[in-house]
Amino acid sequence: LETKGIWAHFENVKKHLRRGRVVVSDSGDTLEMYADPVHVTSSLTGCNVHPAAIAFADWANRKGSEYWNGKRVLELGSGAGLAGLALARLGATVTMTDVREMVPLLRENIELQRDRLSSPLPAAEELQWGERGTYDGVVSDEYDVVIGTALTYSETLFPALMHLLSTLIFEARSRGKKGTPVVILAAENDSKTHALFMEQAVNHFDIQKCDQVSGTKCSDRVPQAFCSDLHLRTNAKDISIYVLTPVSWSRSLA
Repeated sequence: LETKGIWAHFENVKKHLRRGRVVVSDSGDTLEMYADPVHVTSSLTGCNVHPAAIAFADWANRKGSEYWNGKRVLELGSGAGLAGLALARLGATVTMTDVREMVPLLRENIELQRDRLSSPLPAAEELQWGERGTYDGVVSDEYDVVIGTALTYSETLFPALMHLLSTLIFEARSRGKKGTPVVILAAENDSKTHALFMEQAVNHFDIQKCDQVSGTKCSDRVPQAFCSDLHLRTNAKDISIYVLTPVSWSRSLA
């Protein structure tokens, strides 16, 4: 679909979106948003709120606004946008990205926060990993943190994801920035594909597992309207949060 066609399609079907409040902190804070658990707007799983995004929001809230306030954040594979919206609520300046057909849902959820955020509203942009034509105006040296939830679900995506992360690091280093962006990922504990990604990433990043969030806790925070096969209340998988810090060029090339 062309961009205009995607928007026309979304306008025709958005009445079928479901609206609900997702709990994002232990104190009961919530974010109201739209999701598409029955995939009316798109066949992509990102149309719904993934448990990994809920785990990330939980961890980010415990990290506190003191850490996030003023941070410039790029979110990869934003889906419905919960993780990025949670950071905007904590004072970060967020650019949310996904494939073209996901952008209308992202912007719908951003607009829903217009009267709820004191910081600037996040931006939502198309970004296709590995395709430089979509990097312009999005991939730059300006970010302090790059985040992603449930990104590593398919081994076929690893080369494109590593290309994008490498480009972000190169942009920062080539322009003389003092620091490079830290990458923070949330993934299911027993994900074999995530483990494979980490085996590759260790050549380019120092990796620290910094938190683990109960899968049951994440599933219980999903509003009933959003429930689908992604949110099983039995045998829910715990979610781990990883911080990836880029290593030196000399070490990554060794």
